[in-house]
Amino acid sequence: MIGTTKSENQHRLLNVKFGNKSALKYVAVADILPIVYSHPDWNENTPNFWYHHSSTLGEYDDLAKKYQNIRAKMREGISLDALERDKDLRLALDRWWNKRDPVRLVRFSGSYFVVSGLHRVALAMKHALGEIPAVFSEARLKRKSIAGKCS
Repeated sequence: MIGTTKSENQHRLLNVKFGNKSALKYVAVADILPIVYSHPDWNENTPNFWYHHSSTLGEYDDLAKKYQNIRAKMREGISLDALERDKDLRLALDRWWNKRDPVRLVRFSGSYFVVSGLHRVALAMKHALGEIPAVFSEARLKRKSIAGKCS
């Protein structure tokens, strides 16, 4: 199709819906496919990827370090509400546990593809964060698309 990227064409074959009440759940970073599979034209290997949102690679790396700090405090029993009182952690808390703009993944055939939150997923992979909060949906092939491709 003219005017669409390879990943947009791939997504047209899938039936994906995120519910309004999708809850944040922890997803193992090892189960998420590298971003290049879902976004071949915009990923951590693309020039200027780390400078998107007027940020720098150092600022993104700081978010990953703070994530590790927050998760350690959570394992000690400190709640997210209590951590929000720490001014130094607020930005990281908002980026990682934001319910308005969460990391969005699609699970298909046992693998997770990144829909949004590319920078956070790239950071999680780069820093081996273990698991990250995300919302995800199950994807199924559209029957019409399959029938059209088989004939």
